[in-house]
Amino acid sequence: TFILRRRISILLVLAALTVFMWMARGTEISQSISSSAIMTDDEVVQGYQLFREYFGDDANVMVIALTDNLFELEVFQDMYDMTDSISAQDGVVSVISISKLYDVVRQDSPIESFKIVPLIPEKPTTQAQVDSIFAHINQLPFYKGLILDESLETTLIAVSFDSERLDTEENLPIVNGVKDLAIAFGKKHNIDPHF
Repeated sequence: TFILRRRISILLVLAALTVFMWMARGTEISQSISSSAIMTDDEVVQGYQLFREYFGDDANVMVIALTDNLFELEVFQDMYDMTDSISAQDGVVSVISISKLYDVVRQDSPIESFKIVPLIPEKPTTQAQVDSIFAHINQLPFYKGLILDESLETTLIAVSFDSERLDTEENLPIVNGVKDLAIAFGKKHNIDPHF
Protein backbone atom coordinates (compact mmCIF):
# COMPACT_ATOMS: atom_id res chain seq x y z
CA THR A 1 0.00 0.00 0.00
CA PHE A 2 2.95 2.31 0.63
CA ILE A 3 4.05 2.16 -3.03
CA LEU A 4 0.52 2.53 -4.34
CA ARG A 5 -0.19 5.60 -2.21
CA ARG A 6 3.07 7.31 -3.22
CA ARG A 7 3.31 6.04 -6.79
CA ILE A 8 3.36 9.54 -8.34
CA SER A 9 6.20 10.69 -6.04
CA ILE A 10 8.21 7.50 -6.67
CA LEU A 11 7.73 7.80 -10.45
CA LEU A 12 8.89 11.45 -10.34
CA VAL A 13 12.02 10.50 -8.36
CA LEU A 14 12.79 7.64 -10.78
CA ALA A 15 12.25 9.96 -13.77
CA ALA A 16 14.56 12.58 -12.23
CA LEU A 17 17.26 9.95 -11.56
CA THR A 18 16.92 8.63 -15.11
CA VAL A 19 17.34 12.13 -16.58
CA PHE A 20 20.32 12.82 -14.30
CA MET A 21 22.04 9.56 -15.26
CA TRP A 22 21.38 10.18 -18.95
CA MET A 23 22.94 13.65 -18.69
CA ALA A 24 25.99 12.26 -16.84
CA ARG A 25 26.70 9.53 -19.42
CA GLY A 26 29.77 11.37 -20.80
CA THR A 27 31.37 11.92 -17.40
CA GLU A 28 34.92 10.60 -17.03
CA ILE A 29 37.05 10.17 -13.94
CA SER A 30 40.38 12.02 -13.96
CA GLN A 31 43.42 10.59 -12.18
CA SER A 32 45.03 13.99 -11.71
CA ILE A 33 44.88 16.00 -8.52
CA SER A 34 42.43 18.84 -8.83
CA SER A 35 43.77 22.15 -7.56
CA SER A 36 40.29 23.00 -6.31
CA ALA A 37 40.25 19.92 -4.08
CA ILE A 38 43.33 20.94 -2.07
CA MET A 39 44.59 24.10 -0.43
CA THR A 40 46.81 25.96 -2.92
CA ASP A 41 48.51 28.06 -0.24
CA ASP A 42 50.01 24.97 1.43
CA GLU A 43 53.83 24.89 1.23
CA VAL A 44 53.93 21.24 0.09
CA VAL A 45 51.33 21.88 -2.63
CA GLN A 46 53.30 24.90 -3.88
CA GLY A 47 56.49 22.82 -3.99
CA TYR A 48 54.65 20.13 -5.92
CA GLN A 49 53.28 22.67 -8.41
CA LEU A 50 56.79 24.11 -8.89
CA PHE A 51 58.13 20.59 -9.47
CA ARG A 52 55.42 19.93 -12.08
CA GLU A 53 56.13 23.23 -13.87
CA TYR A 54 59.85 22.49 -14.01
CA PHE A 55 59.85 18.73 -14.73
CA GLY A 56 56.40 18.19 -16.20
CA ASP A 57 53.65 15.93 -14.97
CA ASP A 58 55.02 13.36 -12.55
CA ALA A 59 52.44 10.70 -13.32
CA ASN A 60 54.16 9.72 -16.55
CA VAL A 61 57.59 8.83 -15.14
CA MET A 62 58.76 5.55 -13.64
CA VAL A 63 62.05 5.40 -11.78
CA ILE A 64 63.93 2.12 -11.48
CA ALA A 65 66.80 1.83 -8.98
CA LEU A 66 69.53 -0.75 -9.55
CA THR A 67 72.44 -1.58 -7.23
CA ASP A 68 75.62 -3.68 -7.16
CA ASN A 69 78.06 -4.72 -9.88
CA LEU A 70 76.81 -2.11 -12.33
CA PHE A 71 80.21 -1.49 -13.86
CA GLU A 72 81.11 -5.09 -14.60
CA LEU A 73 81.25 -5.62 -18.36
CA GLU A 74 78.44 -8.18 -18.73
CA VAL A 75 76.11 -6.31 -16.36
CA PHE A 76 76.77 -2.99 -18.08
CA GLN A 77 76.24 -4.51 -21.54
CA ASP A 78 72.94 -6.04 -20.46
CA MET A 79 71.88 -2.76 -18.84
CA TYR A 80 72.72 -1.02 -22.13
CA ASP A 81 70.56 -3.55 -24.02
CA MET A 82 67.75 -3.31 -21.45
CA THR A 83 67.70 0.48 -21.80
CA ASP A 84 67.46 0.13 -25.58
CA SER A 85 64.64 -2.41 -25.18
CA ILE A 86 62.76 -0.11 -22.80
CA SER A 87 63.19 2.80 -25.24
CA ALA A 88 61.68 0.66 -28.00
CA GLN A 89 58.60 -0.24 -25.93
CA ASP A 90 55.29 1.05 -27.21
CA GLY A 91 54.17 4.01 -25.08
CA VAL A 92 57.67 4.96 -23.85
CA VAL A 93 58.75 8.48 -24.80
CA SER A 94 62.30 8.55 -23.44
CA VAL A 95 64.71 6.81 -21.08
CA ILE A 96 67.50 8.32 -19.02
CA SER A 97 70.08 5.90 -17.63
CA ILE A 98 73.84 5.51 -17.34
CA SER A 99 73.93 4.13 -20.86
CA LYS A 100 71.88 7.04 -22.25
CA LEU A 101 73.70 10.03 -20.74
CA TYR A 102 74.90 13.05 -22.65
CA ASP A 103 77.98 15.22 -22.39
CA VAL A 104 78.46 18.85 -23.34
CA VAL A 105 81.55 19.30 -25.51
CA ARG A 106 83.13 22.55 -26.65
CA GLN A 107 83.32 22.78 -30.41
CA ASP A 108 86.44 24.04 -32.14
CA SER A 109 85.05 26.85 -34.22
CA PRO A 110 85.52 30.60 -34.57
CA ILE A 111 82.37 31.11 -32.54
CA GLU A 112 82.63 29.38 -29.20
CA SER A 113 79.79 26.92 -29.05
CA PHE A 114 78.91 23.69 -27.35
CA LYS A 115 77.54 20.46 -28.67
CA ILE A 116 75.57 17.82 -26.81
CA VAL A 117 76.85 14.35 -27.63
CA PRO A 118 76.04 10.89 -26.25
CA LEU A 119 78.42 9.97 -23.46
CA ILE A 120 78.39 6.35 -24.68
CA PRO A 121 78.07 6.33 -28.48
CA GLU A 122 78.07 2.53 -28.70
CA LYS A 123 77.85 -0.52 -26.46
CA PRO A 124 81.19 -1.16 -24.74
CA THR A 125 82.95 -4.43 -25.54
CA THR A 126 85.76 -4.45 -22.95
CA GLN A 127 86.04 -3.91 -19.22
CA ALA A 128 88.53 -1.11 -19.92
CA GLN A 129 85.84 0.77 -21.87
CA VAL A 130 83.37 0.34 -19.00
CA ASP A 131 85.99 1.58 -16.52
CA SER A 132 86.63 4.59 -18.75
CA ILE A 133 82.89 5.34 -18.91
CA PHE A 134 82.67 5.06 -15.12
CA ALA A 135 85.62 7.43 -14.67
CA HIS A 136 84.12 9.92 -17.14
CA ILE A 137 80.71 9.88 -15.44
CA ASN A 138 82.45 10.32 -12.09
CA GLN A 139 84.11 13.52 -13.41
CA LEU A 140 80.80 15.08 -14.45
CA PRO A 141 79.32 16.81 -11.39
CA PHE A 142 75.90 17.19 -13.03
CA TYR A 143 75.15 13.47 -12.82
CA LYS A 144 76.63 12.87 -9.36
CA GLY A 145 73.85 12.14 -6.93
CA LEU A 146 71.28 12.24 -9.72
CA ILE A 147 71.83 9.21 -11.94
CA LEU A 148 74.56 7.63 -9.82
CA ASP A 149 74.57 7.93 -6.02
CA GLU A 150 77.51 9.22 -4.00
CA SER A 151 78.67 5.70 -3.13
CA LEU A 152 78.72 4.91 -6.87
CA GLU A 153 76.82 1.67 -6.27
CA THR A 154 73.24 2.64 -7.14
CA THR A 155 71.92 4.04 -10.37
CA LEU A 156 68.52 5.26 -11.49
CA ILE A 157 66.74 4.67 -14.75
CA ALA A 158 63.99 7.20 -15.47
CA VAL A 159 61.36 6.08 -17.98
CA SER A 160 59.04 8.73 -19.39
CA PHE A 161 55.71 7.51 -20.75
CA ASP A 162 53.23 9.00 -23.21
CA SER A 163 50.83 10.64 -20.75
CA GLU A 164 47.86 10.41 -23.11
CA ARG A 165 48.30 6.65 -23.39
CA LEU A 166 48.63 6.29 -19.62
CA ASP A 167 45.16 7.81 -19.19
CA THR A 168 43.65 4.86 -21.10
CA GLU A 169 43.25 1.17 -20.41
CA GLU A 170 46.67 0.65 -22.06
CA ASN A 171 48.49 1.94 -18.97
CA LEU A 172 49.00 -1.41 -17.25
CA PRO A 173 50.42 -3.28 -20.28
CA ILE A 174 52.80 -0.36 -20.99
CA VAL A 175 54.10 -0.12 -17.42
CA ASN A 176 54.21 -3.89 -16.93
CA GLY A 177 56.23 -4.26 -20.15
CA VAL A 178 58.93 -2.00 -18.71
CA LYS A 179 58.80 -3.71 -15.31
CA ASP A 180 59.14 -7.15 -16.95
CA LEU A 181 62.32 -6.07 -18.75
CA ALA A 182 63.84 -4.73 -15.52
CA ILE A 183 62.85 -7.84 -13.55
CA ALA A 184 64.37 -10.14 -16.21
CA PHE A 185 67.60 -8.09 -16.08
CA GLY A 186 67.60 -8.34 -12.29
CA LYS A 187 67.07 -12.11 -12.28
CA LYS A 188 69.93 -12.64 -14.72
CA HIS A 189 72.41 -10.67 -12.59
CA ASN A 190 70.94 -11.30 -9.13
CA ILE A 191 70.03 -7.62 -8.78
CA ASP A 192 66.75 -6.55 -7.18
CA PRO A 193 65.27 -3.65 -9.17
CA HIS A 194 63.29 -1.17 -7.10
CA PHE A 195 60.38 0.67 -8.74
